[in-house]
This record gives sequence, structure tokens and C-alpha cells, in this order.
Amino acid sequence: MNRCKRCILPESYPGLTFDESGICNKCRAYERRWGDFNAIKAEEYVRNVFADVRSKNNKYDCIVGLSGGKDSSYALYLCTQKYKLKPLCCTFDNGLTSPEALENIKKVTTALNVEHIFFKPGWELMKRLFRHFLLTAGEFCSPCNNGMISYLYKMAKEYNIPLIISGYSPRTDVPFDNNIWHNSAEYFQNVTRGHFSKNEIKDFLHNKVLTRALGHLTGRVKYITLPLYVEWDEQQIIRLLETEFDWGVEAPITTEHTDCIASKFKEYLHLKELGFTQRTIKFSILVRGGFIGREEALAKDEAFELDMMEDKSGLLHKVWQMLDLSAEELADAITKRQRPYIPKYSNLLEKDTLLKKLYYRY
Repeated sequence: MNRCKRCILPESYPGLTFDESGICNKCRAYERRWGDFNAIKAEEYVRNVFADVRSKNNKYDCIVGLSGGKDSSYALYLCTQKYKLKPLCCTFDNGLTSPEALENIKKVTTALNVEHIFFKPGWELMKRLFRHFLLTAGEFCSPCNNGMISYLYKMAKEYNIPLIISGYSPRTDVPFDNNIWHNSAEYFQNVTRGHFSKNEIKDFLHNKVLTRALGHLTGRVKYITLPLYVEWDEQQIIRLLETEFDWGVEAPITTEHTDCIASKFKEYLHLKELGFTQRTIKFSILVRGGFIGREEALAKDEAFELDMMEDKSGLLHKVWQMLDLSAEELADAITKRQRPYIPKYSNLLEKDTLLKKLYYRY
């Protein structure tokens, strides 16, 4: 398999090209985006935003989505300890949340003395959504990802909170790419149309693109992707969480998405469809950022795929059983694609446009 000479992306990655040096276009794009990142200047922006929301003297300065993973836990830590914000923490429990994540949530919220609320839709609804997305569009993560963001917007409106803070890190995590995976309220609506009632999906649609853009323009609800503005070294983050909160997770190869027991199933689908997983993309990004070497990334990627396919933990089969998937349904799901249901506007969000900046707050 031909791979990029710098990262480990394979030639089977949709839209990947190599220059005369064998470096892929994703690496070159990363250089342009992050090559001259000025952490001091970037952080100045969020400090001004935080000073503005603190001046409103509301009960809550911000709302933080807390999954029990390292990024959201660290974002909460920064909000309370470094920036002295008063957050309301919210967790969207999709019915597949790992025991480690639930324990980590308890440790972090207790230690930081913050208010925390769970939103847990009924399992029968979530199961129907997971199965429908899987058998219609070949993926099942959208109900959770979209539900989580939608719930944050709903709570922000309900509690009059002017700021939503995300711990998703575009510098160290898998970026949005319609060739790999798409998520939006409009896509969610397209897939569910005619199969679920309005009442069943109403809480999944509070984050439509126009709603988010108008919120940013008017200042009613800002959305800050915190890792865009501060240094985000994952190994340092993990060490801090372990020290401060006895935060832990069983993950000998990678600490990605250990908050969900179905994460390996997601990767299984990617491997069957594309010949690589999202961890391949993740390890490539870490190589570009200088966090790990290329040979280490290759070794980790191979070890992850082997561990996933061997399924010694039994999580793959457990999730298949939880979703009542037959072998025939699983085989059919692998042939399905998101593309027919992705809204047309989403192509604008993949380019450096004003709409993208309003939507993601880049």
C-alpha cells in the first residue's frame, strides 16, 4: 500500500494526492493551517470572550459537554481552574457510554465542584436510531454526536447561557471530511424523514446550521472549540487528569473514544468500507503535529487494527447483540453510504468560508 512519506495516510483515502516529494495534500493543508499558530494571540481571543460572559454575572457562564473522555474533561478543567468560569456540565448518555467514562465524569465533576446533568433518551429510541442509520447510511454515530450538540444548544437556551464550550481538538483529532464522515442536524433530518415522528426527534434538531450561525452573529450563543485557541498536548493532558482526578481508562494502544463501548464497531465499519480506520487518520495527525514519529504511528495503527479484529474484549459482538444485528444486516450496512443524505450546504463548510467560521468558530 502506497502511503504518504510524512504521515501514514494510504492512497485509498478519498481525494488524497501526493506531491513530487511523496507528501500528501492533507499534510500540506495541515502546514498551512497550523504552521504559524500563535498560541498567545489565539488565547487572547478566548480570554476576551470569557471576560465578556463573566461580566454578565449569570448563574452559569458557559455550558460544557462532558463525555468522560480526556478532551472534554480537560476543557472543563481549564474552564474552572484557569479561566475561572462557572460552567454547567451536560452529558448525553447514548446507552453505550463506557463504565470508565461514567466513573471519570463522577471524579471530575466532584473534584471541580460543578453542576452536572445527564440527558439520556430511552434505549429503545436510541436503538431504533442506531439501527436505522446503520442500515440506511452505513454509520450509527450521528444520533449520538448530533444529539449531544443539539442538547447543548437546548440547555443553553433553557438556562440562558451565552457560551458553549467544546473540547474537540481539530489539531489532534479527526477533522470533518464528507468523504469520511459527516454530521449535522440537516443530515440527521434527511435520514430519519418518514421513519420517526417529529416528537421522537425534536431534541436532535436544536443545532441546525442557520440556528448556529445566527447565534454567533447576534452573540446570543457563542460556540467555542477550545483547542483551537490553546495548546493541546494529549500526553500532558492525560498525565494531568491522572494526577488531579485519578482519571483513568484501560487503553493500551490509544485513548481515543474510550467513552463509548461502540467505538471499535465504528472503526470496524470504516475498515471494511475504506481499508483503514479513523485511528489511521488520528495517528497521521499526531505525526504532523510532532507528537509521535511515523514508525510509531504505523506500529500503533497495525496494533489497533489487529486488536479490533481479534475482539478479545468481546465489545464488537456485544454491540452487535445490543443492536440485534444479524450477519446479513451487518453485511448490508457495510455497503451503505452517507452521501445521498448529506445536505448540499455542507460543501461550503469544508472550505475556508465565512459560513464555516460562523458555524465552527474557527
